[in-house]
Amino acid sequence: MELVIHNASCGYGSTPILTGVSLTLKQGEIVAILGPNGIGKTTVFRSVLGFLPLLEGEITLDGRPREQLSQKEFSRHVGYVPQSHEPPFPYTVPDVVVMGRASRLKNLEMPGLKEYLIVDKVLESLEISYLREKTYTQISGGERQMVLIARALAASPSLLVMDEPTANLDFGNQIHVLECIRKLSRRGLGVLMTTHSPDHTFLCCDRVILITRDKRVLEGTVDEIVTEENLREAYGVDVRIVETRSESGEWVRSCIPMIRV
Repeated sequence: MELVIHNASCGYGSTPILTGVSLTLKQGEIVAILGPNGIGKTTVFRSVLGFLPLLEGEITLDGRPREQLSQKEFSRHVGYVPQSHEPPFPYTVPDVVVMGRASRLKNLEMPGLKEYLIVDKVLESLEISYLREKTYTQISGGERQMVLIARALAASPSLLVMDEPTANLDFGNQIHVLECIRKLSRRGLGVLMTTHSPDHTFLCCDRVILITRDKRVLEGTVDEIVTEENLREAYGVDVRIVETRSESGEWVRSCIPMIRV
């Protein structure tokens, strides 16, 4: 399964927010869209998911134009994890996760035993079976994010679109979610995610789309794109990229801002 965005212009009405966007997402890889607030990252996602029509360009899924696919058919192959979700009712965790099966059910068909068995398998695969008896509105932010990932995975997609999956999470939960994303990729799932943190690209990504303040779109591997010069251009701050050796002997990079005093 392959999702391709070719020379897309994304925006609202007839007003483009971002132009010249091209990327390819394949199964088993993680691609991050990185850039400052308000630059158009979420707008790209809304266009990919069909919530906004493209102003120019094309989006295809395995060679088929996005506009030829119904929302239900597209959702069977491409799962979506939003930044946050507050349901109007205090659903149990399994009831939230089973909502992800909607694209696999007929119109007006209710989820049955088969669907809830799939829910159990997904919760187990993400190591959150302990949440099975919990109410979604009464669990922590990190746990909610894992439940939203489980909901997306319940449809058995090949690709996953994640809008700032670590937003509003503490440091520990951010790392837990990133570890989960890496595991999903190793199982063959393709992941397209937005993030504000260059460090996240070092920790789990294969390729990066970096959008600068003047809305230039830079695409390539993490090594090619996440550089001190490009980050200064994107965020307007001086940074240094440093390497630290882990206990296992692996070198890990991180981005350090040079704060003026």
